[in-house]
Amino acid sequence: MELLLALAGVVATLVLAQPCEGTAPAASPMAVETSVLQDCVKEAKLLVDAAYNRTQESIKQRLRSGSASPRDLLFYFKQPVAATRTIVQAADYMHVALGLLEEKLQLQGSSSFNVTDVLTESQLWLLSKASGCVVQSQEEKCRNDYRTITGRCNNRRRPSLGASNTALARWLPAQYEDGLSLPFGWTPGKRRNGFLLPLVRAVSNQIVRFPRERLASDQGRALMFMQWGQFIDHDLDFVPESPARVAFTAGVDCEKTCAQLPPCFPIKIPPNDPRIKNQRDCIPFSRSAPSCPRKNVIRNQINALTSFLDASMVYGSEVSLAQRLRNRTNFHGLLATNERFSDNGRALMPFDNLHDDPCLLTNRSARIPCFLAGQTGGWGGGVS
Repeated sequence: MELLLALAGVVATLVLAQPCEGTAPAASPMAVETSVLQDCVKEAKLLVDAAYNRTQESIKQRLRSGSASPRDLLFYFKQPVAATRTIVQAADYMHVALGLLEEKLQLQGSSSFNVTDVLTESQLWLLSKASGCVVQSQEEKCRNDYRTITGRCNNRRRPSLGASNTALARWLPAQYEDGLSLPFGWTPGKRRNGFLLPLVRAVSNQIVRFPRERLASDQGRALMFMQWGQFIDHDLDFVPESPARVAFTAGVDCEKTCAQLPPCFPIKIPPNDPRIKNQRDCIPFSRSAPSCPRKNVIRNQINALTSFLDASMVYGSEVSLAQRLRNRTNFHGLLATNERFSDNGRALMPFDNLHDDPCLLTNRSARIPCFLAGQTGGWGGGVS
């Protein structure tokens, strides 16, 4: 079955990964026909949808066969869902379309340039509309009754400030290798401020090797201090991973390649690594999911939760989830509780209603579904 999926992926890649049609001026990248841009958006949608579908089918197959790894489960629970997934998908359409357009212009012999500089304001708006990002950025009118579960209109002057499914706020401008979306360290050997960046694996190894005799216990705080901080952190932000573990333009499985092909961003192995001896090997890693841009197309990361201390990890950050978490059999407004189990009389969270429930599939003898909470994604993780 895995061979069939792999062959299907190769066929899909050969069919889909054709250069977007149309022509662009070879001498200068200062003008792009709108039809070329539209073709790139159409191709981007096919590529992104194919990568999403292949990834989803692969995970489902592993769950059903009982061969899912802990990494598969972590990936499953860190997937964007509902409105978050729709926004991430629209953002992926936009970024992949820009990548296809940039590749096309480079093939035409254009010198180094920022792809957004060759598009007119109307073309950028068309790109946002065709990808679906325009719909996501439309502001809703604020009402005068209750606070919203999404955090919108908590600030009446800036209704989207701190709302769920918006880009994380930046204190400083984004810093990318290409000024648009590629993280520093993407291009091997490329220097920053005259210096080569160290491999991230080498940095983490150095931190782990910190001498134990130099560690000092905190006499004023217990472990609960850290645990409570972690709990509060998951009330404020959650950046989901990309829904694809397959390269958008090449169709390659991110877990089976060391090539850097978006969204695959594998971690390279440094010399003298204490655990991994083969330097040609790598650790699979995928970039975090992007958000739809509002003012420009520079990549930002999406926050699926509200940025307020509102216990969104308990009550949810989307209306649909918040309604599922409530006991709707009466008008008391209480949270729903588990109807099958309790903890010595204390209520437990309700069970989720998943079609392919990973908790049931990975522990068939226990026959206990996954619980439903305000935060449906995984806990922890970085931003790239």
